[in-house]
Amino acid sequence: MAVKTKANFYRLASCFYYCNKFFGLAAFSYNPTKRKFSESVGSVAYCLLFLVFTFFFYPYLMYQFLLFLEKSFSTNLGTSIGTFQSLLQWLTLISIQCINIYDRKDIVVYYNKKVLYDKKFSSTIPEIYRKKYFLSMLFLALIVFVFKLLSGYILMAFIVQKEQNIKPYLIIYLIPSAITTLTGCSFTMEITCLQFFVTQINCSLKKLAVELVNFPKTSSEAQKMILSCEISDKIDLFLIFHSDLTKFIATFNRLQTRILLFYFTNKFLELIIPAFFKYLTIAGLTATTSTADIFANSLFNDVFNIMELIMMTVCTNSLMNEMSTTAKILHEFPVHKTDDRLKESINRFSLQILQEKRPISVCGMFNVDNTLLYSMISSMTSYLILLVQFQLQGVGSSKG
Repeated sequence: MAVKTKANFYRLASCFYYCNKFFGLAAFSYNPTKRKFSESVGSVAYCLLFLVFTFFFYPYLMYQFLLFLEKSFSTNLGTSIGTFQSLLQWLTLISIQCINIYDRKDIVVYYNKKVLYDKKFSSTIPEIYRKKYFLSMLFLALIVFVFKLLSGYILMAFIVQKEQNIKPYLIIYLIPSAITTLTGCSFTMEITCLQFFVTQINCSLKKLAVELVNFPKTSSEAQKMILSCEISDKIDLFLIFHSDLTKFIATFNRLQTRILLFYFTNKFLELIIPAFFKYLTIAGLTATTSTADIFANSLFNDVFNIMELIMMTVCTNSLMNEMSTTAKILHEFPVHKTDDRLKESINRFSLQILQEKRPISVCGMFNVDNTLLYSMISSMTSYLILLVQFQLQGVGSSKG
């Protein structure tokens, strides 16, 4: 069962790799048979080609979008903020692609070290805990990416029915949405994989604590000493695994921190501006009539945007909580029943946890956890109210 579960993990992870590869976000190659990542000139060339395409073609696509906005809205405010969102999205796409190309060597080193870590980890802890949960989270991240892409395609298909001149750009327009969504879902996938390792360590530590608590009181001192030594050896091994895992989290945070800054900024506008457009539509401030199909599919697209954000923040928050749980489990060990060697192992592990800096942060400005989600909801509500007030006060209410 463990081998089958691991194989499913690798298949889902490979799906994300090939999706990243297709959209120019993986400037390296991967051998699924050997599970080895390596630098690739061909992959870099493909990513650079994708970057050049985005850099030169997206402004033209943005111009087509601007023409559509001018036809759709009877106010300059709607057109202006729509243009601003497009400019920021263009900057986000270019930045994400450039960062992935620039950091490709560090990314390859990170993934190869994690593969070696996984092999050692699996040989030490063959049993898999909470396997259904982790498979479900990886599958959910993939489903959100696919359905977000489909919802965007359907939405554009309805618009094409009204605007035939943008029909040739229907598929190409989905590239920006695919890149940003794939960035978020890939982040969720990697965080889930890291949480998997922490959970296995914690569950194994709990098992050791229960074994020590339930050890027969009638046992001899020699038997107690043998058990304490065995548990001490395992705790020392888990300490090494936990220390290496903390380094992986820090490395992953360093590789993602700039990408996340652009991602969350873009996602913030990706949610608030369409919400304002819906207000303009409901208030009758559009030059054209929006059909129920377009409105419904736009809402459907927003739902997947929100799901994407929730997945990222909740999974990261779960990882941080799981890391904090390790110290609590160590405190559950009945140290009064143990010898000095086991006490020393527990104390060493606890001290290491206290010295670790665990949060996933974005350029040191804020942490990726549930508080970020609450802050974004609060800020989006405030900015949306501000935009509505601007509209009601007549800011940009007419076109020259």
